[in-house]
Amino acid sequence: MSNPVNLIYVRAAVEAATGIEVPLEKLKQYLLQEGLITPYEAKHKCPIFTGYGPYYSNEDFSVDETPLLLQDDVFQ
Repeated sequence: MSNPVNLIYVRAAVEAATGIEVPLEKLKQYLLQEGLITPYEAKHKCPIFTGYGPYYSNEDFSVDETPLLLQDDVFQ
């Protein structure tokens, strides 16, 4: 398997089929127990999504100038 396993997608499919929302870590354990992923994949290919913070934590989204005020007549 070359792509990461999207645990959120798998959890949504399980929930749709069973009505049970499984915690992501537990879902990873179940996939491993059932032989649907290998121990390597569980460790390296099944990240638990914790938000976008790690990807954008050091980005600066500030601006030096105040944007122009939009007026209604601009869109007519």
